[in-house]
Amino acid sequence: MDDDILEQYRLEAAAAMEVEANRRIAETTDVHRDEILRNTSLDEVEELVPALLARLGQVRAALDGHGGGISVTDSIKNDDGYHFVLDLTGACLSCGAAPGTLQGVKGDLERDDEIAKIIMNEIDNSLEVFCVVSAVAKTGVEMEAIMGVNAALITIYDLSKIVNPHLKIDNVKLLIKEGGKSGLWTNPDGLPEFLKNIF
Repeated sequence: MDDDILEQYRLEAAAAMEVEANRRIAETTDVHRDEILRNTSLDEVEELVPALLARLGQVRAALDGHGGGISVTDSIKNDDGYHFVLDLTGACLSCGAAPGTLQGVKGDLERDDEIAKIIMNEIDNSLEVFCVVSAVAKTGVEMEAIMGVNAALITIYDLSKIVNPHLKIDNVKLLIKEGGKSGLWTNPDGLPEFLKNIF
């Protein structure tokens, strides 16, 4: 009897999550365009990423909700279908749920008739986390920025260690500091493009 109740609860929860995910997807995407992309062969689309996003199920709500997305780093068409190497982009990289999101993307896309295999980018299997901090008080915030990066990385480590405990956190450093007694300081290693536009 208890197993029946648990299964009924699981099914009800899954149905409620699907309804909520579909509602969020409808609010953030062009449903008509996605339908067209889903029904267009990957051989005929101009851009792969929108076509792949249109083929996602509930995990699309997680991507859109976190300001994330996917990028295609490699694609090959074999006899059995397309083989894609994907990366998560945007805020999904710093989210502790990234491993689950990637698994959801993989599962949804591999159910498509044209897609044979989805693999995670195997170049280095790494991610970068940035933390931008500002204050109006006359105090430095370098430590807050470094702690913000470490907090995000430790969260990702904690949620990923079950999949692969051989993880490493390294190269945490200050990239730029503006204000205070020292004025503007820029890391001699250089800045990523997105930071050059902020400062």
